[in-house]
Amino acid sequence: MSNTYIEFHKGLYGSGVIISITYQKSRVICDFGAPYEPQSQVFDNIVRQRINNRVKDAIVLGLTPAIDGVYDEESIEGLDIVSAQKDDTTTGIVISHLHLDHMANIDFIHPSIPVYIHKDGYNLLQALIDIKEEVHQRNYTPIELHLPFNIGEITVTSYFSDHPCLGACGYLIETPDKTIYYSGDIRFHGIQHERAYQELTLFLHKNIDLLLIDGTTYSKEEFIRNTDNQFAMNIPTKEIPQQAIWEQDIYDELLNDLSRSDKLAIFNIYHRDMQLIESLINVCKKCNRTIVFEPKTAYVIYKIMGLKVPVFTPDNDFNEDYFLALSNHEHISAKDINIDPGLFFVQNSYEHLLELLSLPTKDADYYHLFGLPLVPSEHNYQMLLSLLKRMQLNFHTYTNLYSFNHAYPGNLRYMIEKIAAKMVVAVHSRKPENLVTHSGIHILPKENTLYRIDDKTLTEIEKRKKHD
Repeated sequence: MSNTYIEFHKGLYGSGVIISITYQKSRVICDFGAPYEPQSQVFDNIVRQRINNRVKDAIVLGLTPAIDGVYDEESIEGLDIVSAQKDDTTTGIVISHLHLDHMANIDFIHPSIPVYIHKDGYNLLQALIDIKEEVHQRNYTPIELHLPFNIGEITVTSYFSDHPCLGACGYLIETPDKTIYYSGDIRFHGIQHERAYQELTLFLHKNIDLLLIDGTTYSKEEFIRNTDNQFAMNIPTKEIPQQAIWEQDIYDELLNDLSRSDKLAIFNIYHRDMQLIESLINVCKKCNRTIVFEPKTAYVIYKIMGLKVPVFTPDNDFNEDYFLALSNHEHISAKDINIDPGLFFVQNSYEHLLELLSLPTKDADYYHLFGLPLVPSEHNYQMLLSLLKRMQLNFHTYTNLYSFNHAYPGNLRYMIEKIAAKMVVAVHSRKPENLVTHSGIHILPKENTLYRIDDKTLTEIEKRKKHD
């Protein structure tokens, strides 16, 4: 009988992935994120968090799970949860990438529990801490791809995942009697899609018992580019669906647009996505436009890429310590941009939207490139559209979010058939039941239920509460 157990705390139905894999007294937790649910967000800058009750409030509100052995005793006082101090399990947490739905609540974790992240993600995290985007600091352990490390009796190895966030990876988790692969977020239509496919070949010999795969694009209502034929495309293929796009298509279209226009162009991005930023810089080099970044993004670029990029400073941004690192950068003013707007491609985040009032916006082009607000169902997204219309900007979006950042169904099927795991569970999906596979048994487990990983089945186990 197997001694390996799994529990899906969050992320089976939607984002905010947290999955525990346990072998006797050893435990690996995959990611520790918060769901991206802007329509029902409790803390909205009006309702504020209680600093001394952050963890307890999050558990009571269902924003983070009630897991034994990970939280500080003081932070969960009064709750029926075993604290990290009173638990004898050897636990480690592996982070697939720095998008908030995979790591937002990591600061809830007791500092004695190690948190592992790819070294590139670790470097990005340090830059985010410098600009106070990550305000709750703790220790992290940077890791290399393909180099195994141990968490108790469990061996963990990271593998490259093609996702825009720097340092994204999946994890091979080997207990003494079972082997699991957690894909993290992955796609096969990005610039590095060939590397992503090649990476799969590196662990095929491992005979995977359970594949935990990013099933985002099986949420049909979110599959914007091609809803009619989604399930007809549900066959293994390395091609992308008709009407869908490759990442490179975005940059080719931008290059064409920016080369032909003599108007100002503006972009809204998420500066954790360094691959996107690097590509935009290259597009502007080809079309002889000056790409201009806001201070925080410019700082991240400098720390990660070593580039001194031009900076546009909003008048409501604070002169934080990191500004000192930008003193030798070229600083571009609104006056500079107004002289010849067709020479510039300017970053503008939603929080600094009113800076556009100082720029020549009539008939200018605004490119929504996966920055916030993210999806049309958000109130702030509709506010953005309203203000851009008032400023007479042309709005362009590639935010068919769940196809740009996540693999198309046919590509996922190719991955599933290639790995040929005994069992498959789709995570990070609103409709995991839409996954179809002929290789491996498709399992639809329940959240917050303990399962033993048996041969070709997950056996539900009654949980026994641990008390001192």
